Amino acid sequence: MTTAAADEANAPPFMTDFRADPETAAAWLRDADEAALRPYQLDLAHLNLVSVFGGEWSPERVRATAVECTRAGLWGSWEHKAFLTRHCDRFSAAGPDEWPRLCPQENRLRGWEAAPAALRDGPAILCSFHYGAFRFLASDLVMAGRHVTQPMGGPPYTMMASLLDGYRGPLADRFRIVSVDDDATGLFQMARALRKGEVVVVFVDGNRGIGGCWNEAGRVPLDFLGCPVRVKSGVARLAATLGVPLVPVLVPRGEDGTGTVHFEPVIDPGRRLAGDEEKEFVARAMAGMYAAFEREVRARPEQWEGSSFMHQWRVPANAGAEASTPPSELDRCLEAGGRLRTDPTRVVALSGTSSPVWTDVHTLKSFAAPEWAAEAFDRLSSERGIDRGWLAERAPDPLHRSKLLDLISRLVARRAVVVLEAA
Repeated sequence: MTTAAADEANAPPFMTDFRADPETAAAWLRDADEAALRPYQLDLAHLNLVSVFGGEWSPERVRATAVECTRAGLWGSWEHKAFLTRHCDRFSAAGPDEWPRLCPQENRLRGWEAAPAALRDGPAILCSFHYGAFRFLASDLVMAGRHVTQPMGGPPYTMMASLLDGYRGPLADRFRIVSVDDDATGLFQMARALRKGEVVVVFVDGNRGIGGCWNEAGRVPLDFLGCPVRVKSGVARLAATLGVPLVPVLVPRGEDGTGTVHFEPVIDPGRRLAGDEEKEFVARAMAGMYAAFEREVRARPEQWEGSSFMHQWRVPANAGAEASTPPSELDRCLEAGGRLRTDPTRVVALSGTSSPVWTDVHTLKSFAAPEWAAEAFDRLSSERGIDRGWLAERAPDPLHRSKLLDLISRLVARRAVVVLEAA
C-alpha cells in the first residue's frame, strides 16, 4: 500500500476533511512522532533508505530522512486532495464563461515557461516520479488548456473518480483518468489520447501496469542509487511504438513548499520504432530518466515519497556464504566486555507484528523472532545491544543462555548481527 493509500481510519479527523485549514494539517504533521507516522509506511521508507544510503549516512540521518519522506507523502496527498476539492467547489459554482478567467489562478507549479515545444504543441508523454510536488502536473497542464490522460490505480483512482463524478469544469472537459489495473483498456486509452495529440502524464517509478508491481513482464535492468533494479518500461515502449516524445520532468519543492518543474532533455524516438531499434530506445530512455531521478533524490532525499515502495523493483542480493561464529566465541566476546547488536546498515526492525521481525535490506529476507527470544531481538535492535550484564540478568539459566547464543550465532552467520569487541 502506498503512502497516498495508507489507512486513514486512524488519522486525525482533519486529514480526511479536505476543506480544513491547511495550517492545521501542516502543524499536525510537523509535530507527528514516529508512532503516529508508522501506519503510513514509515518502516518501508526506512528499509529502502537503509538499502541505498546505509553505507553512506549515519543511522540517525537515515531514520530522520525516512520520517521526512513519510511526512512529505502525507502532506502531498492531503494538499492535493484539498486543492481538488476547493477547485471543484469553485468551478461547479461558476459558469463556463468564467473558466478562462479562473484557470490561470489554479496553477500550482512554477517554471512552465521552460516547457519544451513537444509538450506545448503536440502529443507527448510527460514522465515524472513520486517526488516533490508531482501531483499538480496534470491539473496545471489542464489549466493551461491541454487535454490530459493520466493512468492511476487502487485508492487514488477511486478517489479521483469519485471527486470528478458530477463535477463541471475544465478537469471534467480536458482530464481523463484511466485504470492501470485494467491493463488492456488503460493502455488502449493512453494510445488513443496520444493519437489525438494529447498529453499522457505517467509516474515512471509506480512500476504498475500489466501484471502489477511484482510481475517481471516488460522490465529492464538498471542501476539506481548504487542498487541493481528491474523497472517497468511500458512508458518507453509506448513512446517507441507510436513515435511520440518522452518529456522527463521533476518537481522539487522550494523552501516555501511550492514546486518548480525542472525539465530534462526530451527523449524523442523521432518515428515509430520496432525490433532492435525499439529495444535500444527503451533501454536508453529508462536509463536516462532514472539517472536524472537519482541526481534529484541525492540533492533532496527528504522529498522522495516513493522511497516506501522501492523494494518492489529492487533486485535482492544473494545471501552469500554464511560465516560460522560458534556460540562459544560469542560468549568469549561478551565476557571480554564486547557487545552484540544488529547491523544498522543491513537490518531494519518492522513494526505492527506481535513478535519482532527483522528484514535484511540487502536480501529482502525477514527473520521473525521466536516468542521466547522476543526480548533479546528487541535488545539487539537497540543501540546498547546485548552485553554480559544483560545476558546474566535476562538469561541466568545455562540452558536458556546456550539456546539464545546458538540463535544469535546463526544471526551473526547471516550478517544480521555484528560482534562489537570491547574498546
